[in-house]
Amino acid sequence: MGASAGVYPSSGSVRITSVVLHSTQTVSKIVWHFLGYAGGLLAGSNAAIFDGAGTRLAQVGDMAGESKVPGVHNAGGATVAAPLTASVTLSPGIYYIAWWFRYDTTAMDGPMMLVAESSAGAPPGRFGLTNTVRYGVISSAPGLPTALNAGSFTDGPNRFWAALA
Repeated sequence: MGASAGVYPSSGSVRITSVVLHSTQTVSKIVWHFLGYAGGLLAGSNAAIFDGAGTRLAQVGDMAGESKVPGVHNAGGATVAAPLTASVTLSPGIYYIAWWFRYDTTAMDGPMMLVAESSAGAPPGRFGLTNTVRYGVISSAPGLPTALNAGSFTDGPNRFWAALA
């Protein structure tokens, strides 16, 4: 059994969720489920898709305010999609969705996001016996990196739900 909950992703950390594609897909959006969001992302907030080697393939661009992701104010939240600056065609493989959100932590103006089975203090964030990161965090990052180094990911207590569309 597992439990889902809503958690703030922390302001100024890079969060990573990997996705596996089994067929070639053209992707134009990064998708999350926000349980609440008051439109408080600050300038520089961004999200991107990286390949397994850490190369950035596409990005959303500045997500300040509600220009790219609408506010969510209803019970149960909503699935939201942030458009990429350009669509990208991805071959079968493992990809990383990474995001760096900045928001007012005093007012908690950032998005509360859906997490999957995050009840353990630091659940393993790897696929099976491989070293492929499934969920991870890079704490205190100065911004969304232009390339990812999987060795810099640490396991954290939160497994944020993210998808591609």
